[in-house]
Amino acid sequence: MALEYASTGIRVNVVSPGNVAAGSSLKVFEEDPAYREFVLRVSLGKRNSPESIADAFVFLCSPLASEISGQILSADYGSGVGNRL
Repeated sequence: MALEYASTGIRVNVVSPGNVAAGSSLKVFEEDPAYREFVLRVSLGKRNSPESIADAFVFLCSPLASEISGQILSADYGSGVGNRL
């Protein structure tokens, strides 16, 4: 899609949010100790909030990201790179 729209100047990117502390995941997080342990072991030891994910979108839409297109931004506090042991 990024290639398809490149000639028009439209940038296409994706935000991959990882685990977000909202909605039904809040209930699971509170009730399942194994799930809580998994989330707390991500490399930066945090969970995303809806606001932090919105910040990633704001960044990609800003002039600061004007050279970024066709990318997947992992906004997951490092859960994709391993865990803290």
